[in-house]
Amino acid sequence: MISEDADLLKELNECYTKQTTHQKQKIHEIHSLYEQKVGAMSFDNNRLHEECLVSKTELSNLQGKYDILHKEYEKLQNDNTKTMPVHVHNAAVEECRELFDKLKRQYETEKEKLSTRIKELEESHGQNKSQLDIVTIERNQLKGLNKSFEKHLK
Repeated sequence: MISEDADLLKELNECYTKQTTHQKQKIHEIHSLYEQKVGAMSFDNNRLHEECLVSKTELSNLQGKYDILHKEYEKLQNDNTKTMPVHVHNAAVEECRELFDKLKRQYETEKEKLSTRIKELEESHGQNKSQLDIVTIERNQLKGLNKSFEKHLK
């Protein structure tokens, strides 16, 4: 009986030793997986921390740019209130165009009238010159006649 009990205890001891060895292997595998996961999580955590710093820097830069753009926008809005509205400006430009076109037409009309008047004057100048020549000749003839008449009267 004691030897049977001893055999049974040995078998139980071997079983427990195998179980313990098996559990140690499992624990070692679990510990190895745990270390791998902790390493991966640590790597991810470092990467995320770096990305967070980059994002914070970009956010700060963008906030600065936004502030500058917002100030410029407000400045433009203030300047815009001091300027004339676009529709008023466009209406004034259109009125200037119409007046310019009217002035151009008036200039062309006056130019044509003056050209016609110049031609008329040139024609009448030629006629007047020939009449002047005739009148001058007649005057000279009359002077000559007048001298001869005066001579006869004396």
